[in-house]
Amino acid sequence: MTPEERIQRCYRHLQTISVTGTNGKSTTTSMLASIVQASGEPYAKMTTLGADVNGELITENRALFRYLVTVEKAVDVGVRTLTLEVTSKALSQGFAQRWASDVAVFTNLSRDHLDMHKSPEEYLAAKAQLFMHLAPGGTAILNADDPSSELLAMILPEGRRVEWFSPSGKPASLSAKKIEVSLEGTKIEFQPSRMAECLGGSLQLRVVGDV
Repeated sequence: MTPEERIQRCYRHLQTISVTGTNGKSTTTSMLASIVQASGEPYAKMTTLGADVNGELITENRALFRYLVTVEKAVDVGVRTLTLEVTSKALSQGFAQRWASDVAVFTNLSRDHLDMHKSPEEYLAAKAQLFMHLAPGGTAILNADDPSSELLAMILPEGRRVEWFSPSGKPASLSAKKIEVSLEGTKIEFQPSRMAECLGGSLQLRVVGDV
C-alpha cells in the first residue's frame, strides 16, 4: 500500500478542522487543538511549527511522511478531531482535493508569498481551494472584517454552512462588542447572538495582542 493510500485509509476516522489565511494560522490551529484537549478527548495537530499527537511530537521531516505518521498515530490513539494549519503552497498543490475538511477557517488575507503566487489574485485562489472542496455538510468560518471572505462565501459548494466572526463589531455569528487587553490576557465581550449566548456573552483568553 502506498503512503497516499495509507493516508486516505485514515480519512474516514477523523473530523478535520483546517485553518488558512495570512496571519494567525498556527495560533488558531493550536487553540483549536487545546479546545479538543480540554474536552477530554485526545488531539492531533499539524502546523508549520510542527506536528503533535496528544503530546507526542512527530519528528519525521519529510512532509508526506510527517502527515502519514501523524494521521496514523492519531487514529491509533483514538483521535476524532484533527486540527491543521494549511498553507497556500499545500493548497496550490491539491491538498484540499485529496483531504476535504469538515470545517474550514479563514483568518485574514494580506500581501504575502507573492514570490510563489505571482499576484494577490493567485494567492487568494490558492486559499479558496480549501473552501471549494469543503466536505459535504461542512462549515466555513469566515472573517467578516476581511473583504476576501465575501468571495470565499460565493464559491462554497451547495449544502455547506457559513459562520461569520468579527473582531470589529460587524454583524456576524460571533461579533466583538468590546475587547480589553491587559497583562493578564484578553477579554472579549460579544454582541448579542445565539453563539455569544452559548459562550456566556464573553470570553477570557490568556493571550495578549491582536491575535
